[in-house]
Amino acid sequence: MKKNKFSLFVVPLLVLSIACASVGTGDPLVVRAEDLLSNSRVVYDAAMAFHFAQSTTETPQVYAAFEAFRSKFPSAWDALDKAKRGYQANKLAGTASLDAAVAAITSLLESVAPLVPVKKAAEITYSLTECYAGGF
Repeated sequence: MKKNKFSLFVVPLLVLSIACASVGTGDPLVVRAEDLLSNSRVVYDAAMAFHFAQSTTETPQVYAAFEAFRSKFPSAWDALDKAKRGYQANKLAGTASLDAAVAAITSLLESVAPLVPVKKAAEITYSLTECYAGGF
C-alpha cells in the first residue's frame, strides 16, 4: 500500500512539473524542462538514498530496478538538459528532441517511484502550491 501512496504523490508531481505554467516572462517549455530537471534530481537523490540504505534487503527484482534507474538516469538527465539548451539556442528547430527527452526522463522516474516508501515523499521539496498559483 505504501508504494501506491507514493505513486499517487510522485506521478502528479511529475505531471505538474511538466504542465506547470511559466513564471514571469520565460518560455513555458524551457521553464517546464528546468522544473523537471530540478525535480527529477530530488526524486533521484531520494530514491538512491533509499536504495543504498535498503539494498541488502531488497528483492532481486527491486534491486535490479533501482540499479537500472541509477545507471540510466544521468544520461537521461543530460539529454534533457542538452535538448533544453538546443531548443533555447534554436527555437525554429522545433520541440521534438525536447519532448522526447521529457518523455524519457518521466518514464524513468515513474519506473522507480512505486518502489520508494511514502515517507521519502516529504524529502521532495517541489512546491505544488506555487505551480497551482501559476495556473496551467
